[in-house]
Parts: sequence; C-alpha cells; structure tokens
Amino acid sequence: MRDVSRLLLYWVSGVDGPTGALEGGVVRPATDVVECDDRILITVELAGVAREDLSASLVGQRLEIRGMRRPREQEDGGVKRYLRREIVYAPFERVLVLPADIDESSFEAEYRDGMLRIAVRRRPPEPEPVHRVTIR
Repeated sequence: MRDVSRLLLYWVSGVDGPTGALEGGVVRPATDVVECDDRILITVELAGVAREDLSASLVGQRLEIRGMRRPREQEDGGVKRYLRREIVYAPFERVLVLPADIDESSFEAEYRDGMLRIAVRRRPPEPEPVHRVTIR
C-alpha cells in the first residue's frame, strides 16, 4: 500500500516520478523521441484525447504539443457517483527542443489509436568550407 501511495504522489506531483504526471496543473504525456540518421521520430501517448482537442506547432526549434483530455460523461447521461477516479482529465502539454538540423517543411503527423506520431527529416550536413592557406 505504501508503494502505491508513493506512486500516486509521484504521478500527481511529477517529482521523481513517471512521465504522465501533473506539473503545474498541466499533464505531461509520456513521450518517446528516437533519433535516426535521416530523421527524428516522436511518439506521444494520448489515450482518450479527441483529434479536435489536440494541436502541434513548431516555434523555432521547439515542438509544442498541447491539448485537453475531456471526460465523456456527457455521452453516458445521468448522474454519476465515482467509486474510483484515476484518469486525469486536464490540459496537457509537451515541449521538445529539436536539433538545429531539422527540415521544418518535412513534418508529418498521424494520430491513431491514442498515439500521436510525428516524423521530421534532418537536413543533410553541409560540407565544411575549405579555406586555402597561402604558403610563402
């Protein structure tokens, strides 16, 4: 029981705990970032989030993913009395700083089965300039 209480405290506070925790009243969804030779792959877990409550934007090198997980109480109708409520219905946000060599025009995003998948290509490295040295 003590371990469960600690996990719940971590989950709510975001301190030394798993991602998905509340931090300043905003949920930080669990996120994977994979670096490949030619692209960056980002996967964000957003179970129960409607597509219209989700946004992603690039500001400089910062990828900002924001949205809101809303309860579906309106769909079921009637008065409810929760016996247990562990799912967090709150705004969420994830901000990731991407490498400088990304191609801003190559973003592709797909949202399916509660997972947001974003791929962005990396620009090929520019050849280093050659400076001739005059030998006397």
